[in-house]
Amino acid sequence: MMKKRRGDSDVFGLSFLDIISCGFGAVVLLVLISDFAVNEEAMETKYDELSAQISKLANLKSDLMSISEEQKRKSSGVVDTSEVNEMLTARLSSKETILENQLSELASMQVMLDSLVDDIATKKRASIRSASAKRRVEEVGGIPVDSEYVVFIIDTSGSMKDIWNKVTKHIENVINIHPTVKGFQILNDNGEYLITAYKGKWIIDTKKMRKNSIELFKIWGAMSNSSPVEGIKEALKTYGKANQKLSIYVFGDDFTGGNFDQALNEINSLNFNKITKSKIARIHAVEFSSPRRSSTRFSILMRAVAEKNNGTFLSI
Repeated sequence: MMKKRRGDSDVFGLSFLDIISCGFGAVVLLVLISDFAVNEEAMETKYDELSAQISKLANLKSDLMSISEEQKRKSSGVVDTSEVNEMLTARLSSKETILENQLSELASMQVMLDSLVDDIATKKRASIRSASAKRRVEEVGGIPVDSEYVVFIIDTSGSMKDIWNKVTKHIENVINIHPTVKGFQILNDNGEYLITAYKGKWIIDTKKMRKNSIELFKIWGAMSNSSPVEGIKEALKTYGKANQKLSIYVFGDDFTGGNFDQALNEINSLNFNKITKSKIARIHAVEFSSPRRSSTRFSILMRAVAEKNNGTFLSI
């Protein structure tokens, strides 16, 4: 009778994953306990090291798949390997989940580290560039771009994910038409944050922060129910201040909420300064056409919202 035996790659594969997982855990710990009150060169060094680790971790998912396939091939001639294969599959799935979580954490840390690096450079330039700063453009394509702060609210439902590349491109375009602002933020239509580490805070507006935020946006896995009202309310409650110029951009293709009048009244009520009797934020809307969309509910609601809140409605 043939004896059961494990695939030769079992010990090596799992040990390799254990070592990699511990290694990246150590990197995360070092970043968390590091003293960020250091000079710019030290910041840049940490940034480069962290970027390299993220790049390696991003490729590890495909390595996991390769290991899994190799184990299946090597176990093809083994008698009754079902229990072994089930164990390997469970352990590989667990490792993959851990590594994906670490990738997300490291990406968020990279964004925060970029903020610290660029903040140092910005402070160094402030005293010599303030007098020569160019006058900001007041309007582009009918949309005022004189805001100090910008919030993007993006529908992350399945129909929008079908055209995610197109959505990403237009978000980049909107960011690029704005002069340098003091801060920006990205939420989905249900009020979930792209970068949870910045929940309730502003992402500092620098080239690196814009670039890294877009890269994270491309792989954003959040799902939603195509109801922009929740996201708008979160933005106004958290970031609507009377003493700052704020613009909110809503990107979507549908509205699955209930009563139009109720939604409009809730938004108008939150976006109103009772002391100055003026709007707190401009609310713009960009409507997308997607293969699954068969409704005009988004345009009906957001045209009214834009009109009542000094904004512009665009259909793409």
